[in-house]
Amino acid sequence: MPLYNPADILGHIEDAVLQINLECPGSHIVLAGDLNTLSDSEVIIRTGLTSIVNQPTRGSSKLDRIYVSDLQYDGVKVVNSAAKSDHMAVVAVE
Repeated sequence: MPLYNPADILGHIEDAVLQINLECPGSHIVLAGDLNTLSDSEVIIRTGLTSIVNQPTRGSSKLDRIYVSDLQYDGVKVVNSAAKSDHMAVVAVE
């Protein structure tokens, strides 16, 4: 169970992306991490960012995600983690 309310964190992320776009138009925004408590579609709708991880990162689930403001990465790979984890690692290559 998360230590935060998912609706609150989504609101904060949405506000932060809006603020960055207002203050620094054209900035490349990257939101990445283990976002398993947040709805993928809600993140996309509320931020306008694009999800670039299309493979499962833990079992059959896409828990570890990367969202971007523009598609500047040529490739995204899900690989075995170098750390001791049941999650895979996500590598985005420019």
